[in-house]
Amino acid sequence: MTNWQKEIISILRNMPEKKFILLSYKFLNKTGFSNVELMYDKLSHNIFGSATIELGVLSYQFEILINRSDKVSVSTITDFRKRMNDYTNKGLLISTGDFSRDIKRESRRKKEIPIDLINGIDLVNRIKNLKLGVGINERNDPVVDRDWFNALINQE
Repeated sequence: MTNWQKEIISILRNMPEKKFILLSYKFLNKTGFSNVELMYDKLSHNIFGSATIELGVLSYQFEILINRSDKVSVSTITDFRKRMNDYTNKGLLISTGDFSRDIKRESRRKKEIPIDLINGIDLVNRIKNLKLGVGINERNDPVVDRDWFNALINQE
């Protein structure tokens, strides 16, 4: 992991919950989701929600779980699936950490709703590509735009 990626992960993990939810809205909307609804769960310290993605004439209903810890347990996925309803087509689990083989296997378990996984490195790379607080310097290297994150955090 590069220094800029580590810095973004640190910012995301230490950001106040309300501001992290705001960033999550921005990320999901820029990724192509609509009807995004998110809420913070104080008990689990996770963000849960739902969103729709439209692909031409097709639309898919996603349940979303955003986790800001180093590791995600298999029970996190099983608990996440219990929150899904009959209208859910897919799950999306975003984490600032990484996923074990067991998590990856569980996310694709047969006869269950599939869950797409975005780990910390993938997340920060997507944030960079969406230009959410990451710029490019004259050498074409990613640079964290601290002013952008500070403005987000200090936004009323």
